Amino acid sequence: MKNLEELDEKLEKTNSLIRYMKEMAEKKNAPEEAKQIARETLTNLEEEKQKILKEIRD
Repeated sequence: MKNLEELDEKLEKTNSLIRYMKEMAEKKNAPEEAKQIARETLTNLEEEKQKILKEIRD
């Protein structure tokens, strides 16, 4: 099992990336392809966040 401190740091970084990808997905002047990539990345980050939270609970 990973150290709780490491998991907390990973969760913090993931949350930061989620905020950034949300901004990218909502940019008005960004190309549609870039917005789609940001949305897909956001989905992957949300899944990763859930895995980290589950690991913290276990």
